[in-house]
Amino acid sequence: MQTTQNISAEELAQLFHSYRDMLASDFGLQSSGGCISWEEILPQHRNLMVASARLVLGELAERQFTAANRKPALRQSSPDSARSLRQAERQKTA
Repeated sequence: MQTTQNISAEELAQLFHSYRDMLASDFGLQSSGGCISWEEILPQHRNLMVASARLVLGELAERQFTAANRKPALRQSSPDSARSLRQAERQKTA
């Protein structure tokens, strides 16, 4: 999964808060009915959500970086690996 836009940790936390509240009743949980705005949430809870969002964004960025750097390396080493395997096979049969 790739992200298509940059988003701050606070924006992600706000979106999560909004969608969580909208979906709560679908999962049998009590919803505030949109009555509690982001600004009305206790600062400790907002800070917790922002810190969690920051960790999520960091994890996603790390995964993207790892995946992006792995693909070219596989392509570059692929012909060399095949050539090395063929040479090793020739030496065994010689």
